[in-house]
Amino acid sequence: MNEKHEKKAISICEWLDAAVFAVVSCVVVFSLIIKVFTVKGVSMEPTYFEGDKVLALLTYTDLSTGDVIVTDINNDLNEPLIKRVIATEFQKVELDPDDGSFYVDGKLVDSPIASTLNNLKGDIEYPFYVPEGCVFAVGDNRELSLDCRYQQVGFLDYRCIIGKVITK
Repeated sequence: MNEKHEKKAISICEWLDAAVFAVVSCVVVFSLIIKVFTVKGVSMEPTYFEGDKVLALLTYTDLSTGDVIVTDINNDLNEPLIKRVIATEFQKVELDPDDGSFYVDGKLVDSPIASTLNNLKGDIEYPFYVPEGCVFAVGDNRELSLDCRYQQVGFLDYRCIIGKVITK
């Protein structure tokens, strides 16, 4: 093999090595670190709409009020739900029945909301404290969201949270 063919062969091998590395890196990132989810339904409008794609970080370290999460709970939909964290463990949650605002530890929670004043309470009793190892999360479209305000869903155990949404 002459020098020209050797350089061409090395160049092809280097390109193949780079391509394999890129593919393996993508597989690792998108299976262990980040995952794409498709929004189903209207429960997160006006923030996310049916068919929107979101990226969720699978290896998050903490959650706080306002974070959007993807949770895998037993629900009638048999698919992950996307909800907004209103409170984390040990926090006191109150609901203003006049306008549907949540108060956590006495402070107003600033979160997007698309709703009329119908159906904001759910079927749980306020005030309450979020149990250890759990979060209280709701959809931004409170009127049409099946979420922690209903005993059917209840508090979300951290172990049921797939990831923390990082971008749309």
